[in-house]
Amino acid sequence: MLRIVRDGGTVLITVWAVEQENPRKTLDRWVPLGSGASPAGAEDEKDARWLGGDYFVPWQIPFHRAEAAALALRTTDRDDTGQAGKNAPIYVDNKKAVVVCQRYYHLFGKGEMEELLAEVIGAKIVRVYFERSNWCAVLCKVQTQ
Repeated sequence: MLRIVRDGGTVLITVWAVEQENPRKTLDRWVPLGSGASPAGAEDEKDARWLGGDYFVPWQIPFHRAEAAALALRTTDRDDTGQAGKNAPIYVDNKKAVVVCQRYYHLFGKGEMEELLAEVIGAKIVRVYFERSNWCAVLCKVQTQ
């Protein structure tokens, strides 16, 4: 982003935050990466798995999109009816008319994005703030020698 912004220009970066405004809704759909566990049925919003980090997040692709057909052919973990189960990395949800893929995402905790951005050469952090379950940062491109 900084490569295409002129000196003095600004860039806005947003990332999903650990501090979700409605964590119960999120816990029901996201699976912690490498846990082998499904978050469905978590007893408490402060469940130990909900500490940030890496997750698989369901990504729905409607049947009418061209890539949906190709992905549907790649479904795994099929049951007796030939349908892929909801724990598969790719499955078909006929009721919603979508193919669902598990997309990787990292949730950032307070200060984590800011720490990473502080290492970026040619950028000055102008502002970091929390808004609607996201951490946001405004950077200014500074001239480098």
